[in-house]
Amino acid sequence: MTQRIAQYNREVGQPRGGLVCPQLLTVTQLDDGCAELDSTVENIRNVGPVVRYLSRLTGALVASQAEAREAAESIFRTSLAGAQRLSDEGLCPEAHDDALESLSDFSLSMYADGVASFELDERAVRAACRLASYEIAQHAGVACYDPADTDRSPDAKTLSHIIMMTERTHDFLREHGPATAVEFSFASEYEEDEDEETDGYLIALDAGDGDFITEEAVWAYKARSSPPSKDHLLRLLVHYLMGKDSGLPQFQTQTRLGIFNPRMNAMYRLAVDDIPARAIESVRRDIIGSGRIEP
Repeated sequence: MTQRIAQYNREVGQPRGGLVCPQLLTVTQLDDGCAELDSTVENIRNVGPVVRYLSRLTGALVASQAEAREAAESIFRTSLAGAQRLSDEGLCPEAHDDALESLSDFSLSMYADGVASFELDERAVRAACRLASYEIAQHAGVACYDPADTDRSPDAKTLSHIIMMTERTHDFLREHGPATAVEFSFASEYEEDEDEETDGYLIALDAGDGDFITEEAVWAYKARSSPPSKDHLLRLLVHYLMGKDSGLPQFQTQTRLGIFNPRMNAMYRLAVDDIPARAIESVRRDIIGSGRIEP
């Protein structure tokens, strides 16, 4: 999807202000008594994926060690796939074994009812940073992987920022959630064969994935030191429209786009009805591809 939007920007270009103008957003500043977290003092290049992974992991409840391992493997599946690619292609033969070993660094806190949750501690943060470093090999290819990212351990300031942003994410979801789907994907309501190569959309955009949805909105998760851009909002609108067109039941109630930024501890929202109809038509036609495969 990122590539498709970049192609659209090159070949067509968005109007001034963007197809979805950031000025339409309603901004809500959340207050936990702490200021915005300065990314320039961190020694990890991109902490966003780390916080995203840890937020999912430490929000999960499990009933056994086997279930905990299964949950961790599912949450870090993109990182594990990237590590596997690095090992298979010989660029970093030990990557996959290292990634699997890192999963063992997540500790559990047991409750009286026999249910457990993952602990949010320094050891978990270090393991998540190591695992997240492999993600790029899956998303962008093995040539984009830098072994220094795996070897670099977060310093004290970075550790504290990651933990605080993870806690802010949990606070946000308690207030505005829960998340009804996380890292969702889209498929046609008519698609019955799981082995089908198509996911229900025609040529322009074959697939999509998103951060999370709640009953109210389709959300993106951004941990940057800047407000959302027109490209962020365009990508989010594509997610929204693909979800609605998929016919999947979890996309029936959403009426808004939303972005949560745990670094700034800010929430940005926009009612889809406030987006000009011509912009939505343009996104459907020129970016997603106008047709949905019929039965």
